[in-house]
Amino acid sequence: ASLSFGGFLNWYHSTSSSSAHLPKSDRRCGPYMLDLRLLGSILFGVRPSRPSMEFSLVEEVQRRHKYRYPHMGKNMRGPPGTIWFVIQVGWWRKWLDYTQGKGGITASRLGRINNNVLLAENGSLAMNSGLRWKYDFELIPPLAWSALQAWHDGGPPIHRTVVTYPASTSSTKSPVRSTKADDARALAEALLGTGSATKKKKEKLEDGQHDIELYPLFVSVMLCDATSGGEPTPFQQQVPLSRQKPCRSLLQELCENLQADPKYCRLWMRGKDIATAMVGPDGTPLLDEDAPPPPDFLLYLDMKLEDQLKRKGIVLGEGTNVRLTLILEIKDERNGSWPLGMRHNLDLAARTMQQKDGIGIGDGIVGLYNMGNTCYLNSSIQCLSHTPILRDYFTTKAYLNDINAENPLGQQGRLAQVSAVLVNELWKRHGQSSPIPAPKNVIAPGSYNPVLAPALTPKSFKDAIGKFNEHFSGNEQHDAQELLAFLLGGLSEDLNRIHDKPYIEAPDSDGRPDKELADIWWSNHLKREMSIIVALFTGQYKSLLACRTCGYESARFEPFSFLTVPLPEDEQVSVQLVFYPLANTDERQKYTVRVKHDGTLFDVLVSLAKILYSDRHEDFGAAEDEGIGKKDSNEENDDASNAAEEDDTMQEVYSDMAKNMAIVRMKESYVLNIVPNNWSLAKMQNRETGELDVIHIYELDPLPKTEDSLTAEQAGKYPIAATEDSDAVPSTASETGEDSEAASQEMKDEQPPEPVAAEIKTSYLAIAQRKLELGARPFLHPYAQCLFGVPLLVRVA
Repeated sequence: ASLSFGGFLNWYHSTSSSSAHLPKSDRRCGPYMLDLRLLGSILFGVRPSRPSMEFSLVEEVQRRHKYRYPHMGKNMRGPPGTIWFVIQVGWWRKWLDYTQGKGGITASRLGRINNNVLLAENGSLAMNSGLRWKYDFELIPPLAWSALQAWHDGGPPIHRTVVTYPASTSSTKSPVRSTKADDARALAEALLGTGSATKKKKEKLEDGQHDIELYPLFVSVMLCDATSGGEPTPFQQQVPLSRQKPCRSLLQELCENLQADPKYCRLWMRGKDIATAMVGPDGTPLLDEDAPPPPDFLLYLDMKLEDQLKRKGIVLGEGTNVRLTLILEIKDERNGSWPLGMRHNLDLAARTMQQKDGIGIGDGIVGLYNMGNTCYLNSSIQCLSHTPILRDYFTTKAYLNDINAENPLGQQGRLAQVSAVLVNELWKRHGQSSPIPAPKNVIAPGSYNPVLAPALTPKSFKDAIGKFNEHFSGNEQHDAQELLAFLLGGLSEDLNRIHDKPYIEAPDSDGRPDKELADIWWSNHLKREMSIIVALFTGQYKSLLACRTCGYESARFEPFSFLTVPLPEDEQVSVQLVFYPLANTDERQKYTVRVKHDGTLFDVLVSLAKILYSDRHEDFGAAEDEGIGKKDSNEENDDASNAAEEDDTMQEVYSDMAKNMAIVRMKESYVLNIVPNNWSLAKMQNRETGELDVIHIYELDPLPKTEDSLTAEQAGKYPIAATEDSDAVPSTASETGEDSEAASQEMKDEQPPEPVAAEIKTSYLAIAQRKLELGARPFLHPYAQCLFGVPLLVRVA
């Protein structure tokens, strides 16, 4: 966006009046520069050069957030809907000392943001119970969180929303939803700003008080529509649901994401997950694991979720451990039916059949939630879990007999334990039943059929891996091969049946056959390492070492679990071009061509000529194809025989087009020099980066066609060329009789050579455009000349 001088003056006067309390230096361009710093540092993540500048920018964000959401009266944290982010107080205090130059804290000592200590270990963003403001966490505006995360990395992001608490809040619980009365009261006082955490006077929230809801419910949402055939499919995971808002708020949010009309949508509570969340007064589960779960039921949109559960006699356990699943059902517009109602009876039959089947392993089709850059972890787990022998090894508890807790190279069996727990969790029966006959849906090409499968969050497994190897801690991206190497190596040591590893010298071949030598190497390897991992994931490769003097060869059969295979190198490279067409009406265009890495610049021009020829003759070729009818077999044979000749002809066309182009070194609005076409691509590489620079190519006027002629020497020797239909031979007066006939016959036998095209020498004229601009600091003249626009290039013959 551009700003005129008049607009700048209006902005200056408006900011000067509102910034009278600021120093004079800040009243001119201070607010403007501050806005630029906020844009660059917060929106684009550019870290300030000084720690004190970080503090100033975050302080300014907090001031503007407070100005936008005033904290007064009942709006102690802003009006309902105001979003705040939660940050761990220990890191926040270290950051304050770092930005204010206290305690000698450096950027390396500050480290990344770590909010994991605030979260409950259930794979969601639910916070631990009993957390206190200013003691365990701090609240910051969204832009302040975005800035701190961009500057220092870390996470995960935890945001909470301001809600309205009813008048009955004082009789139920504090707005922070703490399980301990003292901590809840202290936090409520701190949030209200009415006293310290140790204040003895108890204060309650006023009627209709607006405050932050620290402990909302987190629900998983499944989608059921006509395309899913009445089967709920996973839609969204760990969606926050306010305890103080009706279910309609969640329905409107989900319909907005789907661009669906809320009138044709409704919410169901899934009974399978209620069974695990129902607890009695003493906290013990009310339903056994083997008991059938309660059926699904519809939710009233104008009531809170907890109130509806209480009406059905369902009391949820502690908020941080509750896992609920809702089903979003969308009415079928074709027949006006609800898809989930048509499958209700089939679901009931499936649960009855499941009770008859008994308990056993499932089909293993279980998904893994992404916890933030954990694709490498999930893919590795799925590969190991679907290895049949390894799966049976863990599910049958056979690994317990092989755990080696004394191996100093392993993890004392802890890696094997967490792996076994995860594999058993993936292969247990997650409410799976025998298949029910259902109509088959025809899947169109290019589409997919969603898999109806449960999903888990391997948070405990990831935390354990991070403790065993700090390289995999945090939420950074990693390579799946690195994790597989660590897992296979660690599992092999944890499950190694060899407790005392003997020293064994590597044997030499000594002329033995390969089979015998390979068996010796394998036997020696099993004397030091024998485990299920060695049996499944270890092989041998042969390496041969030959002496150049005597020709003696020594073979080795070393065991390996990973084989590094080199990728084939690409013989071609991509070259970026900027093409300046000859016509003034056409704009310059960018192209990318691929040529051989050892090619020349002329190869680049030929590749570009192919593209230009194809683009310029596309319309003509399409019209010609429409006018051509069906060809008979004879015409097709003729086309095949002439294909090679056409290719040669087209190559000549491309070469002629390339000769009418010039490669230049372009500077700002002027041509520096002309680059010869016979240069190699290596000469166009940037000396600092080693990459090819963008090549600028101008299209030139074609050279005029010249008539073929003989050289001066040839013209003197053959003054007149004989034609095929004339036998006349030039003669002189001295040639008579037989001498004349011999001379004429000799000239007939000696034909004149082919004419030679005259060579045209050319040069280039580069034309740049200049204009006068008013100088900011005139020295001798108020105006200065500057270049602008695209330069012109003319070839002069």
